[in-house]
Amino acid sequence: MAVFIYRVTSSDDISRDYGLRDQIRRAAVSIPSNIAEGDERKTDREAVRYFYIAKGSSAEVLTQAIIAYEIGYIRKEVFEEIEERCKEISGMLSKLIAARSSCGPSPFAVRLLPFAFPAFLAHANQTDQTDETDAINDAMQGVTMKVDITDKRSHAKGKIYTVKFQNRTTKILFLRHAIERLKRWNITEDMVVETLLLPEEVLIGHRNRYIAHKRYEEHLVRAVYEYVGDLPVLITVYFPYVSRYFRGGGIYEDKILK
Repeated sequence: MAVFIYRVTSSDDISRDYGLRDQIRRAAVSIPSNIAEGDERKTDREAVRYFYIAKGSSAEVLTQAIIAYEIGYIRKEVFEEIEERCKEISGMLSKLIAARSSCGPSPFAVRLLPFAFPAFLAHANQTDQTDETDAINDAMQGVTMKVDITDKRSHAKGKIYTVKFQNRTTKILFLRHAIERLKRWNITEDMVVETLLLPEEVLIGHRNRYIAHKRYEEHLVRAVYEYVGDLPVLITVYFPYVSRYFRGGGIYEDKILK
């Protein structure tokens, strides 16, 4: 799916709409990334949480494809291909979630993604069948697992973001310098917020500040933050190559969502 989306969005009108193009690409990459990350987690409960996020990303890709088709960015046959793939992936994930919720770890290696979806289907067929409509509805429910920016307010030192994840709401202060770095590195607010709230690892850096890491393909969002009282404050952000700073994940010196 991710490779197909990248090819589709590299041509035609959608390639020049940077906002929509980048959003659908990130959602497409999020599907196999969250499946792989979930399968490496120690417990089924953790794994299922990431599988739901992957389902939400599948629904997100489909929604953005509908928008792209309606405004004439992509051809009908391209949209139908995306729609079919999204439905197939969502159905597989629905069955995978059912399997991991009741039977323990899956017997296949998700690290073989994106070529492993046939294996997902084979494993999922061991569980009760669910129809495509239920799969899509489940996928839409998975969207609530995403991190959402619900409000932005000016602050003397930058901007305060109100962020919702599941049923929890938190505030994060982005300093002006950090906001400028977003523009410099051409990364989005959503990417940084997800890095802060759903990091793959959090290290301790200079001046005992925390450094949250989250991978985006070959690059790494590296968000440096500290606390003023209970308020997380984003100091700065970088977007280096993964190989330069990533420690392998699973290290958590801090969690904003405790």
